[in-house]
This record gives sequence, C-alpha cells and structure tokens, in this order.
Amino acid sequence: IHPIFRQCGERGTAVINWIRHWKIRTRLLLLLVTLGIFCCFLFWVLWKNQENFCTLLEKAGVDAWDEKAFLEDLKETARTCTVPDSPPDWDETAPRYQEALKKMKPVFALCDDYTSLGIYGTRDGLFRCNWQPNYLRSRVTLFLFSTSHGYLLGEEANELTVTFQNGEFDVLYSSFHRTRFIYPYLAASLIFCILLYLGGVLLFVSRVLRRIRKVETEICHMATGDLSRSVPDCGGDEIGTLAFQLDGLRQALDSHIRREAENRKASQDLVTAMSHDLRTPLTILNGYLEVLRLHREDPARQEEYLNRCLEKTRDIRELTDRMFEYALVYDAAEPISLHPVPLPFLEQCLRENADYVRLAGFTTELDIHCPQGQLLADEVSLKRVFSNLFSNILKYGDKHTPVTASLGVHRQQVKLCLRNAVRPDISLTESNRIGLKSTEKIIELLGGELYVIEDEFFFLAEITLPLCDQKAFTLPPCG
Repeated sequence: IHPIFRQCGERGTAVINWIRHWKIRTRLLLLLVTLGIFCCFLFWVLWKNQENFCTLLEKAGVDAWDEKAFLEDLKETARTCTVPDSPPDWDETAPRYQEALKKMKPVFALCDDYTSLGIYGTRDGLFRCNWQPNYLRSRVTLFLFSTSHGYLLGEEANELTVTFQNGEFDVLYSSFHRTRFIYPYLAASLIFCILLYLGGVLLFVSRVLRRIRKVETEICHMATGDLSRSVPDCGGDEIGTLAFQLDGLRQALDSHIRREAENRKASQDLVTAMSHDLRTPLTILNGYLEVLRLHREDPARQEEYLNRCLEKTRDIRELTDRMFEYALVYDAAEPISLHPVPLPFLEQCLRENADYVRLAGFTTELDIHCPQGQLLADEVSLKRVFSNLFSNILKYGDKHTPVTASLGVHRQQVKLCLRNAVRPDISLTESNRIGLKSTEKIIELLGGELYVIEDEFFFLAEITLPLCDQKAFTLPPCG
C-alpha cells in the first residue's frame, strides 16, 4: 500500500505544481465559475428547506399564530352572521354584495393582516364571499410560489364546515404568517451566498496582493542597497515570473557591484603601489643627476653614475610598462580578439622563455607533451602571460633550485604548470603583484583558469585553457 500512497502523493504534487503555473486570469476565471456554481447550488438547498426552517421556528414558539383560538372564535361568531346569497351574476362591486359583506363584518374582523377567508356553499359549492388580508393587498407576492404545493409563498390553507345563522357553509381559511420568517430567510440566504461568493474572490485577490507585497518588499530592500536577500518563489504565473526575473536582476546587479568594487580596489592598489615603486628610483635618479650637475667627480665615477641613471630609467620604464599593461587588460572597452591558435605555439613560447631564464643563471626542467590541436586565444596575450610568469621567476626565484615546467593536454584542456623555489631574501624585495593580476585577467578573458600557490619556500602557477571543441571545466592544481 505504501508505494500506492507515495505515487498518489507524487501525482497530487504534480497537479498542484501544474495549477501553480496557470496564468492569473485563468485561475480567476475558474474560481469565478466554481464559486458561482457552488453558491447557486447552496442557495437552492437553502430555499428547498425554507419550510423546515419555518416549522422549526414555530415549534420554538417564535411569534406563533394560535390557529385553535381563531377557529373557536370563528365558530362562535358565525352563529350570529348571515352568509349572503351569491348567484353567478352578482358583481362584487354591486351595492347588494357590499351590503351583504357588512353583515359578515364580525367574522372578517377575526382575521388579522396575515389571514384570509373564503366562504362557499356546502351543497352547491358556489362562492359566496371572501376576505383578503392586508398582506396580499400591500405587497407583490404572486411571483413567489412554493414548488411543493402550488400555493402562494408561505400559505397554509385549510377547510372546515361552519354553521352560520342561515345554514352550514364551507369556510376555506389561509394563513400567511410564515411569510414573516420566509422573507428574512430569503434575504439572509441570498446575502449569505453573495458574501460567500465575494469572500472567495476577495480571498484569491488578497493572496495575489500578498505575493505582490512580497515582491514590493524585496524591491524596497534592493532600493536601499541590500542585495543579499533573495526574492522568494512566487509560483509559475505572471507574479512568479516577475519574481524570478527580479531575483536574476538582483544577482546580476550584486555581481556587477562586487566586480566594480574589486576593480576600484585594484585601481587604488595599483596607484598606491606605483606611487611607492616609482618614488624610490626617481629619488635615486634625481640624486645622481644633482651630483653630475656639480661636475665634482672624476670621469670614472661620472661614468658609473650615468650607468646607474640608465639602470633606474630602465626600472621606471618597466614599471610604467607594467602599469599600462595592467590598465589595458582591465579595460573592458578593449576586448581580446580570440581565434584558433595551434598548440605548438605554446611550446615555442615556453621554450623561448626557458632559454631566457637559463641565460640569466637558472636551470630548467621541461616536461612537454603537446599533441596537435588548437585553442581559442590571442598570440600577444599568450606572450604576455609567459612574460609575466617568467619575470617573476627572474625577480623572486632562487637560482640554486631548478625551474620545472610541464605542458600537456588533460581532459580536453591544455594544462601548463610552472614551479620554482623562492629566494631566501624575498622579504627584502618589494612586490606590487601587478604581473600576476594582469596574468589572471588575461587567462580569464581567454576562458581559462589560473591557480597560484605560494609561500616562503616555493611558487606554483597552473594554467588551464580549453580546446576549441570542448568547454573548460575546473581541474585540481597539479603537483
């Protein structure tokens, strides 16, 4: 039995989710039709039980009519009254008929505003006279008939034989006392069904408004700058779609603001680092030039000072080149043009830079397994990446430990690993990390990833770039 219940629950959940994705107008139309049918059926049930309601009130003694006392008074009063002769050609407006009705006034006086009397001959069954209550005279009730017995609404008719002064006659009396309860019952039933109908519609509207208020609250939070709150799920209709799109906008805006903050901080760090790095060589250069202007040193010393000045200008030029390179990479208005680049180009760049550091006194160990293939990249950007990485090796690397580099293809990705030991006196060398930042940005623009692990003993950089026919995915660092 358990799998059956679980299957039913899953189907019920699927149906609920299907209904949640209906449009608001569709759900509202379905609700209006359903409530209309239900309220009409409920009113029909209540109206069919109106007689039971009146009977219940009469049994409870709520303003009941004393029929027994009325009949006793009728029999006693009828002995003193004469029923008029009523041939078929008599007119009710004729003077003789009106004079005859005056003789029946004591009998008709027993009737209240909700009681009617009709007198007929016992032998011939001909109509003699009648009395209509003020209830039927003052209100329009003929359109309300009871479907059970065909009489007027709330009418209770009975017949008995009464002895008058001039003989026995059949008296048909009708009571309309129930109309005092039926009309309020009718009004209450109508009001109840209408309120039930409107209540269902208002409940649906209130739920829709509550969901709109949720979205409004989240918009207010976004307006104050709080982008950490996610927009709640509001279903699959128009409001749910709006909430989903708003949450996507919130995420995009939050990511954009974070990226702008990171770029702003990076620019501030760049200015701070460059101002510090440029101040030192400029101060030294200014000092050497001041000494040379005095012409107090011998030619050999002047030559040494000129060489030092040229060295400082090269340092300044290198710093400015790095600054412009960093600014160019982080400029979103100048994207990198990607096109297929053969894998042997990477091998060529790696070997050229390895030869360069080898001339500077380093030893290298290369492990290259680069088959034929292509990747989407830019040759100039790739050269900048290799230049930045090997410049760090020249500046911070320890010449007593070999530099290891590996290049290969792993899981449809080009993988480059570069490792070197760090000089013991690295703390004496100032670093602004511009090269690594620009390298990371270039790799990101190429669709790859850069992993850097460094401490006081070694430095490891791993680059992964996707091939043309596969999308890149994250790999753990090598080594």
